[in-house]
Amino acid sequence: MGTQRTGWWLAITLTVGCGDGSSRADECVDDAVACGIVSTSADPGVGGDGGTDGEDDDGATDGPGPGSDDGTPAGPPDFDPSFAMQRIDQALAAGAPGLAVAIVVDGYPVFHGGFGVKTPGGAAVGEHTLFNLASVTKLATASTILALAEEGKLSTSDPAVVHTPNLTIAGGSDAVTIHHLLTHGSGIGDPANYGATIAGTLASNTLDRWAPPGAVFNYSNWGYTVAGQVAARASGMAFRDAVRTRVIEPLGMPDATVDATVANGSDYATGQSSSFGPIVPLDLGGEMYEPAGGLWASSADLSAWLVGLTAADETSVLSRAWQPHQRTFEVDTDFYGYGLFIDVAESPQRPRHGGSVSGYTAELTFIPATGFGVAVATNTDDWYAGELARALADHYGGEGQWAPPDLLQVDLAQTPGTYVDPHELGTLQVNGSGGAMQIRVDGSAEIAVQEWGPNFYSFTHPGLGEEIDFNFSPDDTGRPAYFVSRWGVAARSG
Repeated sequence: MGTQRTGWWLAITLTVGCGDGSSRADECVDDAVACGIVSTSADPGVGGDGGTDGEDDDGATDGPGPGSDDGTPAGPPDFDPSFAMQRIDQALAAGAPGLAVAIVVDGYPVFHGGFGVKTPGGAAVGEHTLFNLASVTKLATASTILALAEEGKLSTSDPAVVHTPNLTIAGGSDAVTIHHLLTHGSGIGDPANYGATIAGTLASNTLDRWAPPGAVFNYSNWGYTVAGQVAARASGMAFRDAVRTRVIEPLGMPDATVDATVANGSDYATGQSSSFGPIVPLDLGGEMYEPAGGLWASSADLSAWLVGLTAADETSVLSRAWQPHQRTFEVDTDFYGYGLFIDVAESPQRPRHGGSVSGYTAELTFIPATGFGVAVATNTDDWYAGELARALADHYGGEGQWAPPDLLQVDLAQTPGTYVDPHELGTLQVNGSGGAMQIRVDGSAEIAVQEWGPNFYSFTHPGLGEEIDFNFSPDDTGRPAYFVSRWGVAARSG
């Protein structure tokens, strides 16, 4: 970006919500400043009360913000919250009990706050109310690893076993690097038997190798759990403390934690799940879960995180998180970095990550080139936070342009064939292609396949009793070489 950033916080009041317990957006639209939503003071240290102590009426702490190249503080950009208010009300009407929302424009935190309720019929969500961020956590885990690399305590090219001596992978452990774990390219399967701790689980399992490292993108929560163990060993402290000291505290995230016990004793929104009922932090706790989905954050935290992300330029070690490291083949131009998805056809690029777990969904996206960012979390798994995040990103960040590069395409006409996974999926005989595709599993009757898009399918696996999504990953000629699902990876036979 064109400005030299001297800090993360601006001297503007950014509390969203009227403070009357209603948390309705439309009640604040006509007088955003009077409601305390947006204050346009550009003087460092000026809080909501007009004082100079750096503390706003709501207790939010301001500090220096982005400045110009000559050191002169830049004023915050004009921001009209009307569209955000409208879409937030629509989200609440559509089934989101509560919301945490943050928007950053040109590196400035122009809008953040809580909306709706913590529990049905209960207290209003505030700017410091915690929500579980589910898989958006993976960006925090990857950022912790990158910070440790900058400290010289590891390299992403290190074999993971260097930092996790209990890690045993069938066919040899040395080939799987930290890079493979962070990009979902490790090719390792989940443990057969989970224990209470990561170290104990690793010690009692030999992990299956579904595919050679780097051969396929296979989204793996377990891979990030192992990455969390790497961070803990390399830092010499518990994973939760490694994240706190290298991400949460440096970014000035006031409420965030990956410790479910801490979250449980804090101001949090109770998750609502039609399948599992109310969800509280202790339901999503433990070191096994923390690296893949254990981050709890408020709207104030999301704002600080986005400011930190948009402040990082191409010289920052953090920028490695949004480099296109591993092609997913789930979408032709989609890649995975370290804790982020990147569509290389989109201009400007808009790295993103979503997440869903029992009782919560979340999505974070930002544009490194412009300093725009938005993040949304909600306390239900029946409505996806990404709907609101993407609407706000398109409106305030601008809709991107697409220019697909010349990339290897999967020759979907060659999908018919036999694919074998001796661990989970069995022997799959794929007949036909596209919407006419059918699959036999271990000699079963043919099973119809649902085609959802180019190289995106699902079918009900009779042995697992589950509907599984899958796609095909090609060899270097474009011929499908792997049948890839989160349940397992089957290699083409012949």
